[in-house]
Amino acid sequence: MISYANVFKVYRINYSRLFLICATIYPARKYLKRFYILSVSQVLDSTFNEEVLSHEKPVLVDFWAPWCGPCRMVAPVVDEIAKEYSDTIKVVKINTDENPSTATEYGIRSIPTLMIFKNGGRVDTVIGAVPKSTLASTLNKYLDKT
Repeated sequence: MISYANVFKVYRINYSRLFLICATIYPARKYLKRFYILSVSQVLDSTFNEEVLSHEKPVLVDFWAPWCGPCRMVAPVVDEIAKEYSDTIKVVKINTDENPSTATEYGIRSIPTLMIFKNGGRVDTVIGAVPKSTLASTLNKYLDKT
């Protein structure tokens, strides 16, 4: 069950104050159906190893920041990929402003940076706002064909 606090936490970063006012009036369920909040989860420096490196599926990690225009442009693409590949990959986001250790460890110098991790290691990197087709073709190289 998602709480109002989770809705505010996600939308405070991404949407206008008008939306926050609307979020107080309507139940969180409506926003989940309409805006798909849970399609991409947020990770922290403290949870990166557990959520990404120890995961059994390939993981797409979006390194982003709230002030970054290209990050906002690529966010819908990442959301679509998360929904489309939900059974084969895990998609997470990490805010580089709030989690500088992981960004430094992986040499993030430009955002958005999308990294693909498989079996605990980085296998590919895509830098910049790219179209969905480019990201999907990069991901398809690392999916197990069974």
